[in-house]
Amino acid sequence: MSAPERDAGVSALAPPLAPPLAHPLARVRLLGLFALQIPVSVALLLVVQAVGAKDAGAILTGLGDADLWVALAGFHLVAFGLQALLLEPTLRPVARRTRGTSILVSVGVAGVLAAVLAGALLFAVVDAFALYEDPRSATAFFAVVTSAWIAGTLLFRSFVRRRPRASPEELIGSIARFLLVGTAFEALAQIPLDVLIRRRTECYCFSASIVGWSLCIGVGLVVFGPAVLLPVLVRRRAAWYAERCDTCGDRLAVVATDARTAAPRCARCGVGG
Repeated sequence: MSAPERDAGVSALAPPLAPPLAHPLARVRLLGLFALQIPVSVALLLVVQAVGAKDAGAILTGLGDADLWVALAGFHLVAFGLQALLLEPTLRPVARRTRGTSILVSVGVAGVLAAVLAGALLFAVVDAFALYEDPRSATAFFAVVTSAWIAGTLLFRSFVRRRPRASPEELIGSIARFLLVGTAFEALAQIPLDVLIRRRTECYCFSASIVGWSLCIGVGLVVFGPAVLLPVLVRRRAAWYAERCDTCGDRLAVVATDARTAAPRCARCGVGG
């Protein structure tokens, strides 16, 4: 495309279309999603307490522990921070090929969540088979968790790079659903390990299986909202992405055609729609 043709196309471009859910209320909706998770996590805490306690009195005694609620508040701060970093690229739509560093941060957070799941399962295995008596178990544990974080981050990064035309909403939604399914499978895998632990000791309120289920619940709370809501957001933003250039993000109101390939090209950047 010649320079005059491109300049003419630029001048004919319609004013930018405001992206859906780019309003400041988008962050309010995000805070609302965080707030809804608090009663859910409290309900799940009751379930975990019921599993680990012998009777109703033990459940009430455990719920009366102030340290438990302090730990729960700390968990929510961490969970909300991880979820905010995970969802940051989806707060405002951008050109699909221009994702910026926020998508890399989201990939790193997903790697951390994968490492948490790997560490929870390994911790339960160590407790079930009494492997903690080996002095090298602590070093091996941290080595496995670190390796799981690196491997998970690289795998998620590879997944993002293989889909250059996918929007951040699609990518993060797919990653969140993958982690949610992994959380469910790990929770099931903890059941036989919990049986082995309960056969070895009578005090299992803070056993590795209970801790592992708690971590599964934590990871599940972080990824459940994105896994369920991002597909809805993808459908709402489909029209916005359809009329935008994947490279520069400008509106494709005027399109020039490449005579050799007959492919539409953006009038502003000339790369492609």
